[in-house]
Amino acid sequence: MEKKTPLGFRLRTLNNEINRYLDRRAREQGLDDATLSNMWVLRVLYENRRHDVFQKDLEVECGLARSTVTGIVKLMESKGLLCRESVPEDLRLKKLTLTEEGIAAHKTMVRISAELERALTKDVTVDERAAFAAMLRRMQRNLRF
Repeated sequence: MEKKTPLGFRLRTLNNEINRYLDRRAREQGLDDATLSNMWVLRVLYENRRHDVFQKDLEVECGLARSTVTGIVKLMESKGLLCRESVPEDLRLKKLTLTEEGIAAHKTMVRISAELERALTKDVTVDERAAFAAMLRRMQRNLRF
């Protein structure tokens, strides 16, 4: 008989397993921790590459504090994944742009994420996926103040 494990614990355990999977696959593809932990920043910059993206945009889009984004941007810049460029209208503003290396890292992470999605949903029906996604959205709403 299976113990009744709290749902929050199961979700946290699944999250840990997802992170380990992503970490292992990223390392196999030559990506490091900085790239893996900042895959969401890579995604935002890649999806908005035809527009100017500033640090404030990342703060809002990723739900991170200014100091956190500052650290991420500095680290990603030092790793050669992005660059900061002044904009003519206001030299104080620095738009963020992915480098070729950043674009390549993003594309690798997209492939790894697709592998993860296939592994997660291997024995799950379309209806079960939809129900689970709806349940997760409700749980997220329940936790917002």
